[in-house]
Amino acid sequence: MEELLRDRLLDVLALTETSLHTDSNDVCFRLVTPERYAVMDVTRSPGGRAGGGVAVIFSRSLKCSHVSLPCVRLTTIRNQVVVLNVYRPGSQKPSAQFFDELTAVLETLVINACPVVVGGDINVRYQLATDPDSRRLRYVLLSFDMVQHVCGATHRCGNTLYLVMTFADCQLDVVAVNPPGIVSDHSLVVCRLTAMNTAPTAAE
Repeated sequence: MEELLRDRLLDVLALTETSLHTDSNDVCFRLVTPERYAVMDVTRSPGGRAGGGVAVIFSRSLKCSHVSLPCVRLTTIRNQVVVLNVYRPGSQKPSAQFFDELTAVLETLVINACPVVVGGDINVRYQLATDPDSRRLRYVLLSFDMVQHVCGATHRCGNTLYLVMTFADCQLDVVAVNPPGIVSDHSLVVCRLTAMNTAPTAAE
């Protein structure tokens, strides 16, 4: 992890499918986080499926405050950004409840007066525009005037499962999808937020 953050000069690294438990105090995870970085995570419940947590690792040069859910506000001297890290397990078809909850969360985020970046492993085959789940997700994004920035496969099986989404007035000037296998069977997606004028952000 330290090599990944250092070599790619990342300010923020969003991880999904972490294996932390609420009863494990996640000491081991924090020990592998480089000294000049901090971590905010949402653990999975004891007895839950393996790899159900999410985490946001960020440079200590950024001021971090918790917003709600797996959502943080990161602030520099001049700017701030809200980052929402989402993981929807792919073992089950997306439910109506998932889309309803996503809509409710976006309703709370759209009022922010700063850029909002929503990313994560949504486990919807977004590249298939005629797929019912992809169509419903696209409808949700359209209703909030949001843009999905990731093009190409983000998983070794060829599907576009990992997405990065912003409201239309938020621009990303770099969106790079690395081949699967750098960290896991998912791609490392690296993006740069124009408004922050800082190093790239990565999600995996």
